[in-house]
Amino acid sequence: MAYIIEKITEQYSRIWESRDNRLHHLPFISSPIPMIILVSIYLFIIRNGKKFMEHRKPLKIKRLIIVYNILQIIANSTLFLVVTYYIFFADTNFSFRCELSNYSTDDVGMFGAYMSYSYFILKLADYLDTIFFILRKKSDHVSFLHVYHHVAVSVAAYICVLFATGGQGILLGYLNTLVHAVMYTYYLLTIWKPEIKSSKTTKKNITRMQMIQFTILVVHFGHSFVIPGDDCDYPKFLSFMGVTQNIFMIILFSDFYWRAYGKKSIQKTE
Repeated sequence: MAYIIEKITEQYSRIWESRDNRLHHLPFISSPIPMIILVSIYLFIIRNGKKFMEHRKPLKIKRLIIVYNILQIIANSTLFLVVTYYIFFADTNFSFRCELSNYSTDDVGMFGAYMSYSYFILKLADYLDTIFFILRKKSDHVSFLHVYHHVAVSVAAYICVLFATGGQGILLGYLNTLVHAVMYTYYLLTIWKPEIKSSKTTKKNITRMQMIQFTILVVHFGHSFVIPGDDCDYPKFLSFMGVTQNIFMIILFSDFYWRAYGKKSIQKTE
């Protein structure tokens, strides 16, 4: 047993020492403990939140949610526009086929690093969606898909910040910030005009956007596995993680789409 623990410790030390140290001074990067604690607290709240609110009235936090949605729209839109400049207008020679991580400390390298970190922080901010659902006694919205999506994306973003900022992962953040800007705009509009919720068309289209996003990312991360002679040196582990994660999300979102908007759902509504 002691031998196994020793080997695990050695392996952990080896992996941790190989991380990108350029962002060492920023929160969550100098040690994995804060991230582990945050995810644990998030899961604890999900597990016990419904029981905590069982005999309490839903909190009236409409104004807080409006501010939150506005900030999310601004943050996601800003990052999307910044990455648009980075990909299409800056002198970065960005490659959609094979974009390697830039570990240099020059302007381009640090720009990619800070973009990746900003995206990671946005994924942590998404945890508040779940907290708001619980405080408003809408725990039925906290599905497995909801929780898994938040945790998996934030952990994946964290791993990329530690070991491979920028690179092929840029496209993931690029598409995802666009989708979230649209999604939070919809949420904001439903607060001001609740009647919008009665139309399934917008919700269906947002779900379709998400599924198209996942499909593009499967192709983006997976081409190095299926195209003979592809010589992209982006870490295979991260490419594999990108493929499997997005395939799983396609499956989960397809199941949600069918249950929410399929024939059985329409017949039930009628």
